[in-house]
Amino acid sequence: MNKFLLLTTLILIASSCKKDTPTVTPKKTIDFLTEKSWKYLTINNHLKLCDADDVINFQLDAQFSIDLGANHCSTNEIDQITGSWTFINKETQVIKEFMLFGSPLTDTLTIIKLDDEKLEYIDENNNNVVLEH
Repeated sequence: MNKFLLLTTLILIASSCKKDTPTVTPKKTIDFLTEKSWKYLTINNHLKLCDADDVINFQLDAQFSIDLGANHCSTNEIDQITGSWTFINKETQVIKEFMLFGSPLTDTLTIIKLDDEKLEYIDENNNNVVLEH
């Protein structure tokens, strides 16, 4: 009887020691946008070859920066643009607000695709823009 009780106890202990499977939290739109820096993948009528080395960073604190890289598009181009950003329309659009040469500007980006690899959007002038990490 003692052997049966010991065996039953060991089986119960062994079966209760299952490893917990880790919970995977799905990424949110803000995670995709803010985790890494973005660079232009496509250069089209809206973007010039000198924009190809620009790096865009969206931060969790609703700030953004665009480092304009070494290849400047004009002799008076600044090195960096900074401003704030926010999601609108159920996180399908991003509004960027910033100052450029003393003038306040606003850009609205309509997101087509946003994942770990790519940010594709339509800008206010109906240009399709693709960025990658």
